[in-house]
Amino acid sequence: AVAEAAVPEEEPEEPTHYVYGELRIPFEAEDGWMRVRETSLPQNWLLLSYSRADPDLVEIVGEGDDGLAALRAAACDSGRVYWAFFLVVGVDTRRGVVSRRPKYVFATVGGAEVDVRTRTRALLHTGAVGAVLQEAHLHCEVESAEELSDAAVAARLAQIGGAHRPNGYDFGDGGGAVRVEEE
Repeated sequence: AVAEAAVPEEEPEEPTHYVYGELRIPFEAEDGWMRVRETSLPQNWLLLSYSRADPDLVEIVGEGDDGLAALRAAACDSGRVYWAFFLVVGVDTRRGVVSRRPKYVFATVGGAEVDVRTRTRALLHTGAVGAVLQEAHLHCEVESAEELSDAAVAARLAQIGGAHRPNGYDFGDGGGAVRVEEE
């Protein structure tokens, strides 16, 4: 009898993505979100979109530590859908005491030039992206990044603020806190 040569068994590849149907979300996206959530790190925003080379792949298209204004500038292609995650710090100043609390925002930005099919697909995938990048205080959908103005985001956060609502919000761009009018 002839002995068969032993063929080494191939090790399964380490997974690199979360998979939701055909959609693949890389672990790096979650790592980026965790950097935003880690208060000892300077990063305060993360921007994701479909890969231009593979529409079933989500990729990081921007991240930074320079605030909401920089995120808006990065999400400038009106023909693209983005998922934006960013940190806003609720600043509450009362009787000489300053309290700073992190607030996390998750926004789906569907550009004005995005076709209906892609926009619908993105809205369906928003749940999958949100399941990976969890624990945002505010979820919103906008047509352009300009709708994520400091004032608009501050107003939305103030609406969900509850009993201990801050009286201002810091958007991480060095511009100071945007004051919220007391009711």
